[in-house]
Amino acid sequence: MLDRIIDINVGLDKDFNKDLTQLESEHFKEWALHPSNSFYICLYKEQFFGLLFTLKLKPEPVEKIMSMEIDERDLSVEDFATFYETGSSYMLSFFALNEKAVSLLFIRYFAHLIANQDVIEEVGVATMMEDTKKLIRNMNLYHYDSKAMTDGLVLQTYRETLFNFLASEYAVKMLLSKQECPEE
Repeated sequence: MLDRIIDINVGLDKDFNKDLTQLESEHFKEWALHPSNSFYICLYKEQFFGLLFTLKLKPEPVEKIMSMEIDERDLSVEDFATFYETGSSYMLSFFALNEKAVSLLFIRYFAHLIANQDVIEEVGVATMMEDTKKLIRNMNLYHYDSKAMTDGLVLQTYRETLFNFLASEYAVKMLLSKQECPEE
């Protein structure tokens, strides 16, 4: 099943990012199997509803990605922080078919961040998609850098300390508000 989900992820990456990232299934597969990274999949009755893929990176590679000195495809296994090593959570891929999938994926991600707050310093992401930029601003991530790409696209990086990221109104509402759930 991992191969199928990674193929979906590669297809989404190529479609949404106009193949500018040049990430291949081998990148995603190698990174998904690294024990410090997080690859969350939202499935119901074997139907795919979404995914959230994050990398735990050492401080130097995070700074280089945030400053756009390197691309994601330039990352190597040596750039990943070990499970017990302090690093940053970098959101690589996110896709969800509906709001419920969004909530489930992010609740799981927030739980991971809270459980590992002793070894995660900050959260970061890079995107060219306007819808994602709106979501990012709601999540208390702040604009860090920009770079003009082809076809009028602008790649923007966002980051925030873990403490401030978790203290956002969006995170508090998602984690603490009772949601109506007819399936319960």
